[in-house]
Amino acid sequence: MKNKYYSKSILGISTLTFLFLITTLSCDSDSQDLETNVIDISIAEVSDFTEIENAEESIDEMTEGLSFLMKSENEKDLTKDMAKDFRNRRIPDCADITVATASNITTITLDFGDECITEKENVLSGKIIMTIKHKLQNGSLITTRTYENFFFNDKKMEGTVSKQRFMRTEVMNPYSLESKNIQVTWNDDSYMTFTAEKKREWIEGNKNMIWSDNVFLITGESSFQKRGGKSRSVLITKPLRREMSCKFIVSGTKKISSDKRDAVLDYGDGECDGLAYLTVGDKTNEIHIRKRKK
Repeated sequence: MKNKYYSKSILGISTLTFLFLITTLSCDSDSQDLETNVIDISIAEVSDFTEIENAEESIDEMTEGLSFLMKSENEKDLTKDMAKDFRNRRIPDCADITVATASNITTITLDFGDECITEKENVLSGKIIMTIKHKLQNGSLITTRTYENFFFNDKKMEGTVSKQRFMRTEVMNPYSLESKNIQVTWNDDSYMTFTAEKKREWIEGNKNMIWSDNVFLITGESSFQKRGGKSRSVLITKPLRREMSCKFIVSGTKKISSDKRDAVLDYGDGECDGLAYLTVGDKTNEIHIRKRKK
């Protein structure tokens, strides 16, 4: 009887232990699932995304005004001494500028050599090549930008940016409709792809030749995907404000969505501080919009 009782006791304890382990593992699994959901949109990937976007905005800053000079061959000889006008668009002196015009197409090559430092301390190398179709009937320009062995602060940038630009009228500011499809690779071989469909409206400073007082409002949507990761969709819910006197977006909000949850990225209240705030669930984290540390 003693042995039978002892065996039943052992069996009971074993059963309870087994049930406890199953419950614990189940709770751990639930906890891990919850944690995965919470960090599904990570700070690291959003930081990389804002870094890429800021790089593209800096390139837009250099190239945005170039095509607005291309009104028509009758108004200006497009191949004659245009470098001075281009410099006013924040293109650094260390860049070699080549302009070629054939029929209604102008090709501008910005060659930054092995190292060219901009006014805002970005380090560039390689080439940006722009082709511009002007004299269109609706007063717009078609611009295509590509990269040739181009690096922005040690990030290799590849792909195409296409824009249709519309000139200022009595009732409308100049603006552009742009489509971006690029890949950015860091020096550790990690990379991120980035696509976008946006409208960029030139709301201030478009009536003079002073580039530093220009302000743009940006609307639209985009998506990004890290190497081996899942795609995230991004919708601008409050127009992004880009001031040429600052190297960062200074205000505006975005909704970043995964297949599990949404997050909000807020660029602040207009201060040129290089900060954004990512809110996932009930947690908000500060993001510094700057190049990745080596």
